[in-house]
Amino acid sequence: MTGDNKRINWLRPILRLMNRRILANYEQITPLAGIVLLLTTRGRRSGLPRTTPLQYEVMDGYYTLAASWGENCDWMLNVEADPQVEIQVGREHYRGMAEIAHDPIRIADLLELKIKSKPPIIWVMRRQDMERFASRKVMVVIKLD
Repeated sequence: MTGDNKRINWLRPILRLMNRRILANYEQITPLAGIVLLLTTRGRRSGLPRTTPLQYEVMDGYYTLAASWGENCDWMLNVEADPQVEIQVGREHYRGMAEIAHDPIRIADLLELKIKSKPPIIWVMRRQDMERFASRKVMVVIKLD
């Protein structure tokens, strides 16, 4: 585990609790539909459906998801094992194919879009800083069927 992960590891139980509450109340919390979607993947070991609430952006007609915990998070590993996914945005359900993208330019585009479209949660970065930061990140791009 890297130093950064050790420092923020205490957040995991809090985020798991938040995720359970979002899953239980997603359709009743209508403002979430513009920020959070529900991604359903097939468990890579169990084969069972696994649903995770994730922040998203629509970029070039595709749903894009960033893996804030890195590419070793469970939902990302599930996508890698089986790219067929389902998403729920508000009350709408879609099927699609997920692609893991490592391109720092594309990831920096996503970061830039996030900063412009939503109140910045992360600090404002120059484009070159975004690309440098993005070179260590991955994202998932979902093309709907």
